[in-house]
Amino acid sequence: MHKAQAILNAFKASLAPLITNNVVKVILPNNAQPAEVHPALIVRMGEEDVSARNMSNFDNRDLNIYIDIYVHSKNTDLDEQVLVIREEVEKAILANVQLGLPFVLNTEFNGQDAPDYQGDAELYAAAIRLNFVVKYRTQSNNPSL
Repeated sequence: MHKAQAILNAFKASLAPLITNNVVKVILPNNAQPAEVHPALIVRMGEEDVSARNMSNFDNRDLNIYIDIYVHSKNTDLDEQVLVIREEVEKAILANVQLGLPFVLNTEFNGQDAPDYQGDAELYAAAIRLNFVVKYRTQSNNPSL
């Protein structure tokens, strides 16, 4: 398994209590289908860069992980809904910045993209992307666990 997959799995495991605690209803994998149940999270892999390479064939890599928050409402403040979920997501991910993985050096919150609001008088929806950067170390010639 690629270390990036292990990082994605660790993100999903860290977020799982948000379902139990009724913060979100579902955490979905990255696929082309939009969330049909709200509030929902989708965990997605972003770009990855090699931030340092040393002579002993080890890379320090920066992997971007995106968490998309989806909410909808007929009569409640979408921003308030998103910010409650965002707070819980940040606390869940940053509670263990190494994600329980020995090769992870650090995880940092790297901001939020602009909200995407859609809808009409019947149902108003918002989608917001949170950005995290996971710094990890791997052999240059073997990214596997």
